[in-house]
Amino acid sequence: MRLWRRGSIPGARAAAIAVLLLLSVLSSAAGDWSTEPLPRRIVAGESLAAVIDELRASGAPLAYSSALLPDELRVIQTPRSRQVLSAVYEILAAHELTLHEMDGVYIVGHREATVSTPPFGAVLIRFRDAETDAVVSGVRISGLPDSALQSRDRTERSINVEMPPGSYPIVISAPGYVNFETKISATVNQPQTLTLSLSPRSIPLTEVVVAASRYEMMRDAVDTSFGIDRQSIMQTPDTGDDPIRAVQRLPATASSGVSARPHLRGSADRDSGIVLDGHRLLNPFHLRDYQSLFSTIDVRAIDGIKVYTGGFPVQYGDLTGGLVLVDSLTPEKGFRNEFGLSVFNTSILSAGQIPAGDTEYVLSVRRGNLDLVLDEEIGEPSYYDAYGKVIFNLSPDSTVSANLMQIKDTVTIIPSADPDEREEASNDTRNSQFWVSWEQQWTDALSSQTVVSASDFISGRHALINYPEKIRGQLSDERTIRIMRLNQDWNYAWNESHQLSWG
Repeated sequence: MRLWRRGSIPGARAAAIAVLLLLSVLSSAAGDWSTEPLPRRIVAGESLAAVIDELRASGAPLAYSSALLPDELRVIQTPRSRQVLSAVYEILAAHELTLHEMDGVYIVGHREATVSTPPFGAVLIRFRDAETDAVVSGVRISGLPDSALQSRDRTERSINVEMPPGSYPIVISAPGYVNFETKISATVNQPQTLTLSLSPRSIPLTEVVVAASRYEMMRDAVDTSFGIDRQSIMQTPDTGDDPIRAVQRLPATASSGVSARPHLRGSADRDSGIVLDGHRLLNPFHLRDYQSLFSTIDVRAIDGIKVYTGGFPVQYGDLTGGLVLVDSLTPEKGFRNEFGLSVFNTSILSAGQIPAGDTEYVLSVRRGNLDLVLDEEIGEPSYYDAYGKVIFNLSPDSTVSANLMQIKDTVTIIPSADPDEREEASNDTRNSQFWVSWEQQWTDALSSQTVVSASDFISGRHALINYPEKIRGQLSDERTIRIMRLNQDWNYAWNESHQLSWG
């Protein structure tokens, strides 16, 4: 047993006593927070939640829900009390709120409302169609007291009404039914069930007038053709003075911007045709495997173009897109010789009449210049075309013409010229077309045209790829098309307004 001198306390016991004294002081201080003065004056218009947060930071044991005190909830009036707890009660009371004490923490909540609820009576109402006895849905009831409660079942086949006891006049409405007025009564502790029949609303029909269609056929048929002469084509700023490209500027035509092929009314290539002096040309384009950049028709060797964008004469076939009719040059007296040079081609044109006067001719030869302009390492697009026509005027009423068109394309494309990794593609196309046309005027009203034609189209495509240790391959595609055709068209002019055509 150890003894200490009077008045001396060990260090550990002294520390424990000091802690107890400090907790006692803090406890007494915490218990007196409600009577402490406000740290500052609360002003009307401040955020109520911000004021509570500030008081909590100063030590007040307050708690609240952000759903109950949103940021937009404001202090309505500056509190008169200068003590914390009383001031909080004042600013909360303006919003029907108060503090509820729980285990030393004051929680913001609603005031306890003690409102006596009068007894209600219940009425279950069902609705039926007065004619078919079918269930009526979408019903609305008006005229009930403000305190009445309405509830519907899931199928909306009935409405349960809870309301104070008494009798009430109501109006029932539903889509397609006549409004129905009646009275319902409610009694406490005596639920009632009613079934009401609604009459369908009669909908008057709008007057409908039915009459036969009326047509007038007193005017001529609409002409859907457009004509362009040689002078207009040559003045049109198109690539390479191409007459077929000029067609793309007409209404109801479209193009890709690169290809010379016209797309009449948005049709595909096979649905449009090009006819030269009665003969439908077979693929009259250069570089046909590379967007068909140019046509094979020399603009100086024609008189003009007529374009049908729909409704063309039946003798030209069953095309669904459109038709381009090209008339070759009509030679004048004497001789005409021209030489042309451009970036795209070099050309020679000769036309005239033989001195005897009964024979005429047109000759056009062109050679492409792209192979002279492009770098040989990229490729060599070489092409030419020739067109010749000889006309024999047998009599004033009979004419025979012989036509020949020759087209030659040799195109080599080299995507990669590296000897170790080489890619190369070549196209060789030969297109020969020959036709003879006989035009005869039998009488002033009867005429005929007979065209005999032969077309020979040969296409060869070859490709080479050589990547050592990767891939090697060759491709060859040879195609030959030969077409023999005989067309004979007759026309009889019955009068100025009627004519008969067959063939």
